[in-house]
Amino acid sequence: MTANPCNLSIYEQVCAIAQSRLSAISLSQSVRDRIIRLEPRLHAWVELTTDIEHQANRIETASAPMPLRGVSVGVKDLVDVASPTTDPGQVTVSDARCVARLRELGAVIQGKTVTAEYGHNSTISPRLEQDRRRELSSGSATAVSANVVPVAIGTQTSAALTRPASSSGSAAMVLAHGEADLDGVERLSESLDSLGFFTRTVDDLRHVYRAFSGPAVPTRRPTVSSALVWRGSGLGELSTASSRLLDRLPGLLEEIDIDCRPLQWDDHVHSLAEDHRVVLAYELARNRPAPEFRRHHHPLSPPLRTHYRRGLRLDSGDHHGALVRRDRSRVMLEELLGRDALIVGPATLRSDRRCPASSGASTPSDPWQLLGLAAVVVPGVRTVAGLPVGIQIVGLPGRELDMLDLGVALEEVFRRMDPIPDH
Repeated sequence: MTANPCNLSIYEQVCAIAQSRLSAISLSQSVRDRIIRLEPRLHAWVELTTDIEHQANRIETASAPMPLRGVSVGVKDLVDVASPTTDPGQVTVSDARCVARLRELGAVIQGKTVTAEYGHNSTISPRLEQDRRRELSSGSATAVSANVVPVAIGTQTSAALTRPASSSGSAAMVLAHGEADLDGVERLSESLDSLGFFTRTVDDLRHVYRAFSGPAVPTRRPTVSSALVWRGSGLGELSTASSRLLDRLPGLLEEIDIDCRPLQWDDHVHSLAEDHRVVLAYELARNRPAPEFRRHHHPLSPPLRTHYRRGLRLDSGDHHGALVRRDRSRVMLEELLGRDALIVGPATLRSDRRCPASSGASTPSDPWQLLGLAAVVVPGVRTVAGLPVGIQIVGLPGRELDMLDLGVALEEVFRRMDPIPDH
């Protein structure tokens, strides 16, 4: 092949290998070369695997269908990846279940990406290749948005997937709570933690989701015909660009034959956002024993220390009450959305960018994360200054393919738009 294989979509990479126009070995080595060349600027990786040739050889000789054959993946550093030792038959740890699943699908694990302390707050700031002034809290988002790997694993408890995806111009998907096995994943909150993926486009995201979910994905489903446009319920200040994009959303949705109306659910959103903070603080304090917290107390960021201290003051009644209110709101939202509607709204707030892990403010992901919903971040919009602006689609479990289909259609519209003013 004459084209740079790193520029191919995931589907194109898999097809090229299946048609013997590209080998898994050459593709994985091309990705590794790009990682090494760009890493001094990106600072996206914690550790690189030492066995990509062995992984690629195994894939080349496998006869089973592999929908991700030869596709390189980055793995968030909270997720276990088996590490080869000097003895080829031994490994230092076992793969997390999600990593094992990706290997079954033919993926090549390139390494582990930078994450924040316990996956919550930003302590290291990898920088985007296209704009070094902007900082991200996720090495996975950085690696994908810089076109280093086509897919990376992430996790989300608050906004660890949606925020960096929107700020970096990549696509992302948060799986519904409980959909993925989190065995081998560092946990922060059992009621909130979810697995997810970063990719360069929503079409790539759809390919990865269908492969990862396998036979569980329905083959027949209703088409999307309606959406509720959500403007953030005043959880924080929207950037000018986000506000302008939301102003245009109804017209953009009409272009793709989607009826829309405003989401009028602010009281529930505010209650859910506060209850998200209660659940996170309570479960963090119980999942991290006091001796461990004291040992790491000083290096920890102020926001995480604040969450921990609050969690120690909360009791089981506070936690139970938050979960009861969550369950009631979930039933009411199911009635509101019915069998068809999805929610479309902001993925970040202006405050997110100034202070990514502010413990005093909620993010646009928190209410939906507490409800255990799936979310898709759609890229494609740029400001006049060249900064990306993303939106998120939120839906009930079982609507994931509808969300992805809508995301593909919206991304096509977004990429045809003129840049949005920054001010």
